[in-house]
Amino acid sequence: MDLLKKRRIIRRKRRGIYNSIFWSKQLVSAVILGDKPKDIVLTFSGTVRPLLKAAKAEFSVTGTARTVGSIKIDEAAKTVTVSVTRAYTKTSTCTLHHTPAAPNKGDKISTVVINNIDN
Repeated sequence: MDLLKKRRIIRRKRRGIYNSIFWSKQLVSAVILGDKPKDIVLTFSGTVRPLLKAAKAEFSVTGTARTVGSIKIDEAAKTVTVSVTRAYTKTSTCTLHHTPAAPNKGDKISTVVINNIDN
């Protein structure tokens, strides 16, 4: 195997590792807030730069399943807001999945979301 091909394989492996490390070390919380029941707010301790080019197709939701309508990234506040098409209720459960698309392909990450809806 030539050296260039080996480097490409190593790069691909690193991207997958980086995605899982980023989520495990940087994600502080994943919450559905009572005043915005259509939004899943992800708060990070550091930069959200790896997600700046993320597309809504990279995100999916299971549990009380909803369709992802849009994503909004606020680099200053270190938050990513994933909006769904139908509002969650007090009894809804949710797991958010992120599967990076090419060229930043990596591990699929699943995060249990805390439901803070009171009514």
